[in-house]
Order: sequence, then structure tokens, then C-alpha cells
Amino acid sequence: MKMWSGRFRQPLDPHFEEWQRSFPFDQKLLRYELAASRAHAQALKAAGIITSAEFGLIAAALGEIGKTSEQQAGYFNDPEAEDVHHFVEKKLVALVGETGKKLNSGRSRNEQIATDLRLYVRAAIDELRSELAEVCGAFTDRAEQAGSAAMPAYTHLQPAEPVLVTHSNCRALVPYSARCKTDEAIQRAAAKGGVVGVTMVRAFVRSTGTTTIEDVLDHIDHVVKLVGVEHVGVGSDVDLDGRELGSARTSDLDGMQYTQKIYDLTEGLVRRKYRRQDIELILGGNFQRALSAIWTA
Repeated sequence: MKMWSGRFRQPLDPHFEEWQRSFPFDQKLLRYELAASRAHAQALKAAGIITSAEFGLIAAALGEIGKTSEQQAGYFNDPEAEDVHHFVEKKLVALVGETGKKLNSGRSRNEQIATDLRLYVRAAIDELRSELAEVCGAFTDRAEQAGSAAMPAYTHLQPAEPVLVTHSNCRALVPYSARCKTDEAIQRAAAKGGVVGVTMVRAFVRSTGTTTIEDVLDHIDHVVKLVGVEHVGVGSDVDLDGRELGSARTSDLDGMQYTQKIYDLTEGLVRRKYRRQDIELILGGNFQRALSAIWTA
């Protein structure tokens, strides 16, 4: 008999009755339903609603339900169980009789499912953390095996769109920096139609000593000589204005603390005999081309 059958004069349509059952999928919450039910039984015992003997019967029956569910094939084949709560109640009453019904004292179905889901999510988080740690470990192992090999750009198992190295420099000029790209990586990016955005962050511009706009220009020159002017741009990384911070950032170049000093870069390109059309490519044209190719693909 349904738990709420007394509310209706006629039986439900069989199709609707089957549709409203959640047991086919919420049965995976059984272990959490059993744990929450045992805790509730302890609270009922402490409140004097059930005796210690009744608690012992209920606790033992809940344990038996859990054990049988793991060992007996077809244990969940119960077409009458509406949900996991109803399933446990039926099994409990079958094992300990009317005493099993006392477990419903002082709790609602809403409270049961809320508790079960909370326990399920907490356990799932622990499992996911463990599995994510394994994935990260696999990535680390693979990276150690690959060493300095450049990673080819792929998306959905196909060669990717133009690769944008948005703010990085040349490892040939700053050998100690893993952030800076090798010549091989720059060449591979260029082969995809990509662009290397030369950054102005001091640590990636020069290893030691005074670091100026001339050092930034050296990185641009290196990329141009390596793969051509069509594959270099400006990835400044100096978006904050030093005046707003109250002082220049330690990551800024000497003599280039403010964002308006980008004009110094343009003047430097002129001094190094870059043509007007090439300067336009470096200052934004190359990124515009690559992004247009990506967005219209």
C-alpha cells in the first residue's frame, strides 16, 4: 500500500505512478539514508521516544539492509518502493515489525532527502578531490617525461586555431625563466599563424641589472628575426598606472612606470628602423588578424 494512498478515492494512473517514482535513481543514496536513519534513531533514544532495546533492533536491521544491498543481486528490484526512504522503511518493518515505523517520529521526507543529499555531496567532494589529485599527478608525470618538448596546439583532437602567446618573452634572452618561450615553441606558434605578445614585466625581460625599453625591443627583434614581423605583438602586463598605486611597481621597467610610456616603445621601433606598416602590425595588427581568424573560424 502507498504511504499516501488514503488521500485518494481512486488509484493513480499507472503511467503517472511510475513517472513519479524516484527510487530507480535515488537508490544510490542508500548508504547515506541508512547513516542518517541510525543517527536519528540515536536521537529518538536520547529523547525517550524509543527504548534502548528498540534502538538496538533498529540499528541492527539498518546494518543488515546495508550489508544485504552489497551482497544480494536484485535487492533493489522493488516496484512498489517510491523512493529510497520508502524502500528502507519497508525493509525495516519487514525485519523488526511495528518498531521500525517508530523511526519516522519527528522527521519529514524533506528533512530526509536534504540530509541524504548533504552527506552524498560531502562524500562526492572527497572522492573528486582524490580523483583530481590523481589527474594532476598524471599531468605532472607526463610533463616530467616530456621535459622541454613543445606542446602542439590541439582542440577537440584537431589542430587548433592560431596560438596566442599573450604575454611572454624569449628564453634565448632570459634563459632562467620557464615563463619565457623557447625558439622551438615560438616557431610552432608562428606555424599556426599565432602571435607572441612580448611582455614588459621586468623579470621576463632581462635576467639581471637595469631593465629598460631597449631590452623589450631586443625581444621583439628576436621574434622578428626568428619567425617574421607578422608574429609578434605587445602583451604589456603593465596595465596598472604607477601613479594610482602611489609608487612604481617593482615589476615595471626602469623609466617606464606609467602606461602612457607605450609611446616609448613606438619611438624605439622607429629608432630601430621598423617600417610604419610593421609598427602597426606589432602594436595591434597582428593580434587583430589572429583573433579575427579565431572568431570567424
